[in-house]
Amino acid sequence: MIEAHIHDLEISIAKLRSIGGGAAAYLKRTLMDAMTLDVMPEWQKFVGLDDHSLKELDALGNPYSTRYGTDSFVHPDEYVHIQSGDLEHSSRIEDHGDSVQLVNQSEHYKYIRYGTSVMRMRDPAGAAMRDALPKIKKRFAEAVRGALIDYIAR
Repeated sequence: MIEAHIHDLEISIAKLRSIGGGAAAYLKRTLMDAMTLDVMPEWQKFVGLDDHSLKELDALGNPYSTRYGTDSFVHPDEYVHIQSGDLEHSSRIEDHGDSVQLVNQSEHYKYIRYGTSVMRMRDPAGAAMRDALPKIKKRFAEAVRGALIDYIAR
């Protein structure tokens, strides 16, 4: 089975049978490309806002506070403003044998994803996967089509 994990979202390609050998490795490379070229740029977009400083957000009344409703103002909740840059710089794509994962080691991510007593829960990773999904589907459709054409042409 080949899997892609991005926080709480999972893509699995199960029960893959190798046609002429190499199919699993080929799809795994395609999955690595999808995570690196499709998901990671979306992730960086969602965790890389730089139009307001922490001081400006404070002056706005801390718009991501639990006292306000979801997507209250400034930006939708899935967007995160750069503070230390740790969230973006602590992100990488990792190959774990049977899975490819977008991993974030930032101590701040858990506070954004699950919220705190004063800050709403936000899901930039889910938004990144949602926005990357059309590109991922296209990438896999082209990869499978290409693999079938190569197989038939032999």
